[in-house]
Amino acid sequence: MNERIRTYIRRINNKNGFTLAEVLITLGIIGVVAALTIPQLIQSTQELELRSAFKKKYSEISSALVKLNTDQIFPCANRSELQQAFARELKYTKLCASNYLFTDGCWHQSGQWYTLAGKVVDTNLPGANSSYGMILADGSYFVITNGGNSASDVAPYSLDGGSSPDFLLDVNGSKNPNRVGLDIFVGYIQADKLNLQKYSANSLPSTCNRKGTGTSNWDGAGCASYILRGISY
Repeated sequence: MNERIRTYIRRINNKNGFTLAEVLITLGIIGVVAALTIPQLIQSTQELELRSAFKKKYSEISSALVKLNTDQIFPCANRSELQQAFARELKYTKLCASNYLFTDGCWHQSGQWYTLAGKVVDTNLPGANSSYGMILADGSYFVITNGGNSASDVAPYSLDGGSSPDFLLDVNGSKNPNRVGLDIFVGYIQADKLNLQKYSANSLPSTCNRKGTGTSNWDGAGCASYILRGISY
């Protein structure tokens, strides 16, 4: 009787169980799928976090501009005065003066930041001799640099002979990926907001292209507008 029971149990095991080879093959397939999908999921999660950080920082700096404008701090005569104005409203850990932007750690050294498509940004951007930077309390970088927009775009104030100042913002500071359009954003400063239209609206698609092959240092600049509009890229 006992032998019959053992024989029956063996038949059940043989019918419903898996061989070692089958288990190993299944685990191998799971491993391959995980290797293909997990890095993409991690990257997508990181990019969502960076976009959320940008929207938060954009709102924070824009609010500071509105407060400075309400308090009649403007017009500022130069970028140094504008940096000091921001220091009134933004929490920071360090201010970097002209000529000390890189050495004091307020922006990336040459060769250490990139366009959206991965091109190394030219070493002369931002201009170390004419830019003023801040390391904000959360570790992000905020730099006021050369402007190129007419005074009519930035009433009620303009800087340096009729041009508005550009800004550079890295929402996670020294951490990677250090790419324009992912964690680095660019635009120019108006009296009541950060204007993200460094390029015209018609050129936004070409300035937020992950596969771009252009030579512009600002490939990726249009992505900031996409983020605020809730458009994926």
